[in-house]
Amino acid sequence: MLGLSLKQTLGGALREFESIVSSSDASGFRTTQVDDVRQAALRLERDQEHRKCLRNLRRIEPLLDKLGLLKDALDANSKGSPVLCYIWV
Repeated sequence: MLGLSLKQTLGGALREFESIVSSSDASGFRTTQVDDVRQAALRLERDQEHRKCLRNLRRIEPLLDKLGLLKDALDANSKGSPVLCYIWV
């Protein structure tokens, strides 16, 4: 019973969130993985270095590592829930 309630709550939150973002953003969220976030951070860092305004994005590396661990735990228990992709973004 509790699991179903949680699933309903997360599903409702997902529907509400998707109603306030553009359809292209919602589509992008659905396909985003933790590694995509890591690659985007590295691209930002390279761009900042090129412009001589580096902000030390390496500080978020521990966060990205923990998100990877969280992903592994959630993947094992989510059975493909569409809600999880929004965590990474």
